[in-house]
Amino acid sequence: MIEKIGTGSMSREAWNTLRRGSLGGSDAPAVLGVSAFKSPFALWCEKTGKLPPPGIADRESVRLGADLESYVAQRFSEVSGKKLARVNFTIKNSDYPFAHANIDRRVIGERAGFEAKTSSSWEIAADCRAGELPAAWRAQCMHYLMVTGWERWYLAVLCFGQGLFRFVIDRSESEIAALAAAEHSFWTLVETGTPPETDGSETTAKALEQLYGESEPCVTDLSAAAPQLREYERLEGQIRTLSERRDACRAAIQQVMGPAERGQYGKYLVTWKSQPFRRLDRASFENECGAIPEKFFRVSRTRPFRLTVRQEVRG
Repeated sequence: MIEKIGTGSMSREAWNTLRRGSLGGSDAPAVLGVSAFKSPFALWCEKTGKLPPPGIADRESVRLGADLESYVAQRFSEVSGKKLARVNFTIKNSDYPFAHANIDRRVIGERAGFEAKTSSSWEIAADCRAGELPAAWRAQCMHYLMVTGWERWYLAVLCFGQGLFRFVIDRSESEIAALAAAEHSFWTLVETGTPPETDGSETTAKALEQLYGESEPCVTDLSAAAPQLREYERLEGQIRTLSERRDACRAAIQQVMGPAERGQYGKYLVTWKSQPFRRLDRASFENECGAIPEKFFRVSRTRPFRLTVRQEVRG
């Protein structure tokens, strides 16, 4: 059964509560691990309320995408001849209680929807020109097909300076079944408060910093992370060896370059240019002008991660 929840007069707080209560189309890529902007762990932190949703509405790229949505929809209508209508409600499907859909447009006369995208990425433009749809966008559209029960989704991508590219995503029952299983499993982790496995992405690192930003003066048992400790030690050794080899190559190249600012060989171009670097000599400044008032210092907190391997004592 399909349920339509009006959102036109909904407060921002109510809207965030509604979105946090299930998985939306933009969450599907994160669940599948194909999002460049959010990891499964970061999404889990948001859905469980451990972290607030990111304040992205004021980001210039997000605002630009929202402002240009109507333009992209209009251009799509012009080139395709299809008529679109806005959808001012959240769609829920009783077959998928863990999911919801907020779609850009519906296609009049078809059981189909429409998604507008904008991008300044040359890589994405190249993929679009080659007819390749980013996996994250396909996952989002398949999520909408799952919730709405419709047959087709149209997607138009405005790549700045490159053109407008169009894609058609037909309903795939096998993909929908796989997506539904993945989202159901993820939502079970949300409901039980069980975190998904962490990864090495930047969004996971930021989520951990927000979640555990303030350290406590205590010692914890790391036996549960013993495999990761051993692998971290091994990888650190490999990184150190590779860094030394890289630095030796750099020194050899610099020796050949001498005072030259640029060097070239085949496909390789190297720059080694002198640049001025200015910084405040605090000691000299305070000697002449007095101590810098505390109000001009900005305090920030960090939690540097360091692993120390102690030598085992054999008796």
